[in-house]
Amino acid sequence: MILWRCAIQIVSSRYAEILIFPMTAAAAYFIFQLENIRKFFPKLPEKYAKFLPYAVLIILALICVGKDLSYNRYHPFMEASGIVKADNLSGKRVIYTLEKSRDRQITYYSGCEVRSMEYAGDQISDACRAILDEARSQSYQTVYIFIPSAAAAPDITAESVGADTQSWSIITEKYFNRKKKKILRVYRYTTSQIIQP
Repeated sequence: MILWRCAIQIVSSRYAEILIFPMTAAAAYFIFQLENIRKFFPKLPEKYAKFLPYAVLIILALICVGKDLSYNRYHPFMEASGIVKADNLSGKRVIYTLEKSRDRQITYYSGCEVRSMEYAGDQISDACRAILDEARSQSYQTVYIFIPSAAAAPDITAESVGADTQSWSIITEKYFNRKKKKILRVYRYTTSQIIQP
């Protein structure tokens, strides 16, 4: 299943759900066939061979529990993308992100074109200013900027990016680590042709 997903590069696991039931049955059959492993390793003691299927099941169960309890640091990007998708502004829209590795995920969940912008760590405002200049030159009416940063970092103001306060706003903030030291902020810039809700 993993090889199949990698081969066709599925963005969402929902497309793979049809394989869950047959693969579960095949995996269970394979695990309990491990009792016959002594055919290939005759020196393996019989008591270990009988316990092997249960050991594999216990290990898999622990992995699943650990995965469920682990913090998904990419979930905030999915939620923020959904907020952008639900935003009912009309006109030509684009998302700029300062987190290049999440481009495909943001594209899928937002339904918008996504572009990446490289920047130095202490020059976020300059990067946002460059984004707005580029977006204006290409006639975008609404621009969303995904900015991951330290939670203690100050908000980016309209003045620092060369925008007026009515056009520049922050639409969501999402922590993306367990200790809440990192945060994803999504800013929205709209041109004068768009009326904000």
